[in-house]
Amino acid sequence: MDISIIIPVFNEENTVAALHENITRLIKELGASCEMIFINDGSFDASPRILQQLKSTDSGVIVINFEKRYGKESALAAGFSAAKGEKIITIDSDMQIDSRDILRILDGLRDSHAVIGYRTNRLETDGFIKFASSKIANYIRNFILRENFKDVGCSLQGYRRECLRGLKLYSGFHVYILSLLHNAGYTIKEIPIKTKKRQYGKSNFNIHNRIFKGLAALFVVKWMLANRLKYNVR
Repeated sequence: MDISIIIPVFNEENTVAALHENITRLIKELGASCEMIFINDGSFDASPRILQQLKSTDSGVIVINFEKRYGKESALAAGFSAAKGEKIITIDSDMQIDSRDILRILDGLRDSHAVIGYRTNRLETDGFIKFASSKIANYIRNFILRENFKDVGCSLQGYRRECLRGLKLYSGFHVYILSLLHNAGYTIKEIPIKTKKRQYGKSNFNIHNRIFKGLAALFVVKWMLANRLKYNVR
């Protein structure tokens, strides 16, 4: 399997079918073997039914149904565990990100272990509160971890398979995957992307789940990076 695309879904009945169609068109253009892994994170709208319909008509679709909502880290962990591709892509299901940017992620993986998009127009698409709080959180994490990532919260990311072996995720950790990979010596590339305004549903963003919860995870990651075992064998 060449590519696995992991797509967490929570109440996205208006977008999952269109996203599947867009990615299917992209896969045909690539001429590569590809699987789409949709993780239904406890959706209570029509998303589960639509996903089952996609699975029944497309052998390249895998659907993982959670019994209730567990959150993005659990969805990503389940997707990583199920993925068979040598290159693994993650993207949200709300279609704020153009699926054609997956091509740019794949191109970046030619000479990097991991590639992440950074959103250049967030102020106009997400509003001031979301933009400002994300900027502050990103500055704090870069300062404490001594990094310079532009936008670790972007859902469009790509990894070579070997990067994710042994990776363990915990609540609040999805924005620190790059920190863990960077500390392990993997090369990481950032590419600029533009996003669209959300057309359907609502964002799960709030100050509590992005800042306060994130700060707790930040200091755990700081401790992990500072105390990572290092040794050489003669």
